[in-house]
Parts: sequence; C-alpha cells; structure tokens
Amino acid sequence: MHLNVVAWLKIVAMPLVRNKNAYQLVSDFDKGRIVAYRDCDLSYRSIAARVGRDPMTVSRIWNRWA
Repeated sequence: MHLNVVAWLKIVAMPLVRNKNAYQLVSDFDKGRIVAYRDCDLSYRSIAARVGRDPMTVSRIWNRWA
C-alpha cells in the first residue's frame, strides 16, 4: 500500500499538539511544605528538588502564599 504525495505531506506536516493536561495542580499540603521550607531559608532549587516541582513554580507559590 503506497501513500500518494498529498496524503504523505498531510501526515508529515501535522503540527504537534500540546497535551492540555500537561500540568499538575499543587495541593495545599505541598504549598504549605514550600512555604515552610522557604521559612527555613532553603533555596528555591533545593525546595523544588524536595517537592518534585520546577523552581519557578516554587517561586510563584512562595510569592502568592507567603
């Protein structure tokens, strides 16, 4: 079975679609952990490693919750 050129180009040229559920909500418990760790003078990177989040996410939570 051979694809014609037009059908092949449609398959190849399809844009990649991002998964709308690629992010996860941060629970109130994890937000509390982030604030507590930051109160103990831990860096955003070390907190991110402990809670399994991106450092920018940790920074945003700290700025909103502290």
